[in-house]
Amino acid sequence: MQTNTMQAAPLNGATAPVKLSGTVKEASFIKELNLSSGTFFKYRIAFEDGREGEYLSRSQDQKAFVPGQSTYYEFSIQTFGDKSYPKVKPVRQAGEMQAYRYKLEVAKQKCIVRQACQKTACKVISLFPQKEKEELYNTKNFSQKYFEIVKMLETNVLDGIEF
Repeated sequence: MQTNTMQAAPLNGATAPVKLSGTVKEASFIKELNLSSGTFFKYRIAFEDGREGEYLSRSQDQKAFVPGQSTYYEFSIQTFGDKSYPKVKPVRQAGEMQAYRYKLEVAKQKCIVRQACQKTACKVISLFPQKEKEELYNTKNFSQKYFEIVKMLETNVLDGIEF
């Protein structure tokens, strides 16, 4: 990975973030913080090039900075009063976000298909002859038959089979 150093003007006691890449040497938990915007977990992140900074994570088992892995991150210095604190923040690559959004969209579409198939299965069963419906409703096989129809419809829709 090569280092990208894009710097902007500092704002409000902080340096503008610099986008960098590096291999994580160490990620050690410091403490839990209860802030107005929720609970955060503070970590000290050290990179093999000697740079280190603090990272606030929403989860206790943060996965953004894993020792031994190369990653892209933003590095900045925040100043509060007369003290300065180096901060690091993970940077998601465009491809990662696209893949994540695609997975969410596929899951959403599958859920919609499944709901439509359940509704259609009810309509299919309602079209059965009256005697067959009564037999089906009076047996323990109703839910099994219903889900067989749902699964068949779902498979056909997701595989693109036309009726």
